[in-house]
Amino acid sequence: MSIMRLKFAFTPIIGGVWGDEPKGDSNDMVCVRVADFDDQAGKVSTEKLTKRNISPSEQRGRVLQRGDLLLEKSGGGEQTSVGRSVRFDHDFTAVSSNFIALLRPRDGHDASFLTYLMRALYHGGGSIPHIKQTTGIQNLDCDSYLSRAFNFPATTDERRIAGYLDEATGKVDRLVALRRRQMELLREERAALIQQAVTRGLNPRAPLKDSGLPWLGKIPKHWDEPTRLKYVSTLKGRLGWQGLKAEEYRDEGPYVVSSAHFENFRILWDQCPRVTQERYELDSNIQLREGDLLLMKDGAALGKLAFVDTLPGPACLNSHLLLLRPIQIDGEPCYDPQFLFCLMQTSLFQEQIKVSATGTTFFGVSQEAIGELRVALPPLDEQEEILAHIRRATTKLDGLHRSYVRQLALLAEYRAALIHECVTGQRAVPATTANPKEN
Repeated sequence: MSIMRLKFAFTPIIGGVWGDEPKGDSNDMVCVRVADFDDQAGKVSTEKLTKRNISPSEQRGRVLQRGDLLLEKSGGGEQTSVGRSVRFDHDFTAVSSNFIALLRPRDGHDASFLTYLMRALYHGGGSIPHIKQTTGIQNLDCDSYLSRAFNFPATTDERRIAGYLDEATGKVDRLVALRRRQMELLREERAALIQQAVTRGLNPRAPLKDSGLPWLGKIPKHWDEPTRLKYVSTLKGRLGWQGLKAEEYRDEGPYVVSSAHFENFRILWDQCPRVTQERYELDSNIQLREGDLLLMKDGAALGKLAFVDTLPGPACLNSHLLLLRPIQIDGEPCYDPQFLFCLMQTSLFQEQIKVSATGTTFFGVSQEAIGELRVALPPLDEQEEILAHIRRATTKLDGLHRSYVRQLALLAEYRAALIHECVTGQRAVPATTANPKEN
């Protein structure tokens, strides 16, 4: 064992480079970005690699080698601090971007062990004291961060520890993958159950008729003919005031909701920005009520939904959302808001939203186009029966989903603790580990 600063396990830090647009010559190569970090695996993902043209002078000393570690030195976010790191284990020619520092292990140190060590340090909050915040971007003081003293084991022990962790975390990762697959199957089962109920009803022997909508097919014969949304629902979006500026946000006051605050069809109120009461009152069209249905009408989240089941205080929409609220006829709503909410969740309806979208680089659907979409609605009392059935049928599925979420959180905690204890010597690692990895 030897105590030394972490930075001495690496050659001097090498900064990244962004280069120019690809030119189709021999200098075109992959430029690894922070977005390519696979945090779970601790490696560089190859799913969406970016190519840049890197001049020979910029390539000098920066072309990545197997076993290099890449340290995020600029970035982070509201929920994460800057300082993540991954290992580069590929044979293609690449450099790292200018938001990344290249750490190349010195001879006598195992790259896999150093990867685990850097992960343990980060997940223990080690980068936080070395972060400088400027204009919303976190910048890591790499030299300060890597000046931390650490008790390094001998090289053979580094390899033995890394081999043990490869095997142990591999088991955890396989269980995580299994749970995630089970969660995906639960989502599919839940979606199929809802879609069947809101498009065909609960009686499998009920006579059917053609809905006249190719995407919907047949519906129960006693249901009303499909009608356009605009005839049964008010559709409201931002009309009276323009987009907000950062200086208009307040610590208290009415909430401003966007699709970024949607999670599992609900609104994360504690994450919503807030504005003054005067700003809120500028447009009554976008003020929310309990029971409102919210739809994202443009961008990558087109079609994303949320239901306002609770309202902690005055709240309004941002300019990318559309509000749907049932029209009242003779004092009775045209539909139960939760029924339409379930119907609009279905893949059948979501596809119609996307088909109605326009644009080339930025897709969006207009308020008018949403109003023209047609829906088939059963009588109100049958809507209530269908909703009660959905609640009963999904209770068990939702309980299993919550259980799996808790298990994933516990597995993540166990994995982080296991890595930390092994690399710091707090957990005894078997004296022999099969096929320890070489550099």
